[in-house]
Amino acid sequence: VDWQSVSTKAQQIFCAMRNTTSWLALVLIAVALAVIWAKSNSATYYQGKPLDSWLTQLQAPNSTDRQAAEEAVRAIGTNAIPSLIEYLARTNTWMKVRATGALSPVANRLGLVDWDRWSENFYHSRAMCGFRTLGTNAQPATPALLELLASPQFQIRRNAAFALSCASPNDATKEAWRLLGVTNTQDTLVGLDIVNALRSVHYGKLDPEFMKQFTNVVLNRKNF
Repeated sequence: VDWQSVSTKAQQIFCAMRNTTSWLALVLIAVALAVIWAKSNSATYYQGKPLDSWLTQLQAPNSTDRQAAEEAVRAIGTNAIPSLIEYLARTNTWMKVRATGALSPVANRLGLVDWDRWSENFYHSRAMCGFRTLGTNAQPATPALLELLASPQFQIRRNAAFALSCASPNDATKEAWRLLGVTNTQDTLVGLDIVNALRSVHYGKLDPEFMKQFTNVVLNRKNF
């Protein structure tokens, strides 16, 4: 028996098996990742349409379309929260502002590109529509919204104030009192935004005593 030939053949078989195993492992990993992605992605779909489309439809001029979008967003439920938070936190970079400012009029006139999709306002408005639709079902978003209330971007703070008022009226009320107690005009405005949002979204459900105290605080604010 030529043991060296046997050994060489065995090594070749082993290498072939090792390569096959490696490829099989890669295929299994790819399949697992695809399944995970599909599950996470399908969670934000309803009737074959993604969350982004339904959020856009929430602002449709037709009431029937808006009602269908509200049903869809509520069906997606808390799975929508990560996207809503991400939309709410978007900011316009300096380069983005310059680029959209220069190209937007031409592109919109020619119908080539929807440059509004580059703007933070595009995403902020959809996020706020989403939070208003979910209402207190979006309460798990409260910690993230409280973080956004501390954002250095004033507009993000104001939008987060609205979203928090929709998601968690109790936490929003506490924040309103805290912000109205700070001698800073921006904080005062955010506090006012919270109360106005509470009054708008939860009309008739606010404690009358709270509204009375709030009115007195606002009237007594000398720096506002």
